Amino acid sequence: MRTDHLSIRLFVAVVEESSISRAAEREHIALSAASRRISELEDTLGAKLLYRTTGGVYPTPAGQAVLRRARNILREMQEMETEVSTYGDGHRGLVRIAANISSLMQFLPERVATFKARFPFVEVNIKETTSAEAVKAVHDGQVDVALASSSTGAEGLAKFSCWDDELVLVVPAGHTLAESEGVTCLQALEYEFVTLQYGGSIESQIRKFAQEAGKSLIAAVTVSSFDPMARMVSAGVGVGVMPKGVAIQLQQILNFTYVPLLESWSSRQLQMFSKPSDELTATASLFVALLKERGLANDGC
Repeated sequence: MRTDHLSIRLFVAVVEESSISRAAEREHIALSAASRRISELEDTLGAKLLYRTTGGVYPTPAGQAVLRRARNILREMQEMETEVSTYGDGHRGLVRIAANISSLMQFLPERVATFKARFPFVEVNIKETTSAEAVKAVHDGQVDVALASSSTGAEGLAKFSCWDDELVLVVPAGHTLAESEGVTCLQALEYEFVTLQYGGSIESQIRKFAQEAGKSLIAAVTVSSFDPMARMVSAGVGVGVMPKGVAIQLQQILNFTYVPLLESWSSRQLQMFSKPSDELTATASLFVALLKERGLANDGC
């Protein structure tokens, strides 16, 4: 028995055309093949579906029941094809992002809001992690896109320069360094630090500098993100390093100040990392395209 999509569609066409020959022409199959399919359908269902007269064909009561079901099946299939096609073009689906805290706090929210406004049926899953772990997640296929420091190694991945990110030293209000026009990392190392979780690009850079300078980084406390860092600094626990954009945000609610950090590595870029474009899902490609559209520069592929 052949109750495939063509047989169902053919039966509907036969009833609508009141003719097997016209239905066969409409469905672009041979008349003999169309007649055989209708006969097989009747044999399988065990009921006569069509009255065949010299004036044409029309459905029996059983045929009327099959016609209702067949039209429902065809409508469901059309709706299924339409819905699934939206996944193929990226209008539905999932985009997975891993982002360092700097990207997440400064730049990503507004871009995600724009993306969701354009593609409301795409789910966006964001994982906050270190730059190194974000890039590793792309390599491992756990995420589609990583937003991380440009200093992160990413062999085999496409990368795009994203946003400029200036690092500053944050100090308690009234601190000795608070009125400085700029400080070096060497000066800052004279004080206890509020550090971020081990392995983050900022914390790794400070430790590297300290080691090369023959100094020690004294960590008063280690926190997981910039918000608790700012709160600890505001309470006088120590000094810290964070992006200027984040410091400006948090300074509105907490009592601390920030000072320019006079080091070449304090001016950095945040980049987007992904698999090559031909390996991206449709939804990930749409997200990448939006980031490029909104100012992403210097394609590094």
